[in-house]
Amino acid sequence: MKIIYITVAIPFGNREAFVLSEIEELLSGGNSIKIVPLNPREAVTHGNALPLLQHTARQDVVSPAILGSALRIALRYPLRTLAAAACLLQSRSLKILAKNLVVFPKALWVAKLAEEFGAEHIHAQWAGCSSTLAFVASRVTSIPWSFTAHRWDIPENNLLRLKIASAAFARGIDEDGVAELRRCAQGYADRVVLLHIGVKIPTAARKPDENGGNFRILVPGFLVPKKGHTYMIGALRILASRGVAVHADFAGEGPLEDEIRAQLINAGLQDKVNLLGLAAHDELMRGLAQGRWDAVVLPSIMENGHKEGIPVSLMEAMSCYIPVISTETGGIPELLRGGAGLLVPERDAEALANAIQRLISDTGLYKTLATAGRTRVEEGFAVAATIREFLSLIVRANGNSHGSRERQQSLGLVP
Repeated sequence: MKIIYITVAIPFGNREAFVLSEIEELLSGGNSIKIVPLNPREAVTHGNALPLLQHTARQDVVSPAILGSALRIALRYPLRTLAAAACLLQSRSLKILAKNLVVFPKALWVAKLAEEFGAEHIHAQWAGCSSTLAFVASRVTSIPWSFTAHRWDIPENNLLRLKIASAAFARGIDEDGVAELRRCAQGYADRVVLLHIGVKIPTAARKPDENGGNFRILVPGFLVPKKGHTYMIGALRILASRGVAVHADFAGEGPLEDEIRAQLINAGLQDKVNLLGLAAHDELMRGLAQGRWDAVVLPSIMENGHKEGIPVSLMEAMSCYIPVISTETGGIPELLRGGAGLLVPERDAEALANAIQRLISDTGLYKTLATAGRTRVEEGFAVAATIREFLSLIVRANGNSHGSRERQQSLGLVP
């Protein structure tokens, strides 16, 4: 199957590492994939993203090539182009309208690329401007399309009802996100499906050895308020006061780096915590599989209405028999239900410290969580299974493409 796969930046940049496994699985299954990053300004960060460059069509948001292709497509399909542009005018705010209009020429370029590639489907990660590219390209070419919504992109509501109504399917990655999407769908809730992000299941994962020294913790995540590093620092300070030997690696970069360094110094923890900075995805996976860390902790919080989906970093740790501890926010309880990990209230450093100490002191619990976490990921979050379901959704969409176009015409989405 030939698929245009739109991202924000991957294979470039340091975010979106969670889509790498999906793309690799699609390619390994014999599908032809053309990756289109919306804004590919950064360098390649993740080593396992390098092989994807040969499958990538790289163009800036605005360039002479983009504008030239947009003009040619507009002249070829004037009515469809005008109809697609008219849809953007329904954006709920001037800010969102402006963002959509900026990417409109590139969306027409994607339409031309899709026709030249012989694409059978167009899929976009994120419900924001990257899905605007797919929405417009589909309107112009009549190629079926779909999108995956994650977290912040749902409340942003960038033409969500129109996109859901015209898409073959709109994918939510957790139960909470699906419920939010269906509330936005207004009559098209049947288009919204739950399909988890999947991860590879390592075959050579090694359970961490019993460690007579410091208990080693990985805290993955960008250094932003939502990741809750402040509460992790509080938990580590409590553990230090109890004489519990713990060492933590914070993997990620972000605007709070200086503040976090200062907090560590004030807490006297600078010798117990390493700030690893930006860590390549393949390097972290290698460390997890080799048992470099004894546990992974994600102290996430809801911040300004933004909350976690189902963090891939937790899934990847669980797939390597690494027990995880996290908070009762967003889609995390959905992942850790049934005793697959330890859950604590958000913004509660003492509860976090108690959970870590319990994991250290209770060998039986440690082994149970290691096995239960691995089983949970194998049964519900293996990328091979999620991609099979993803492709089956596309096949069904292509089979219903004629009826789908009739529905789109009744909505005034296509001429």
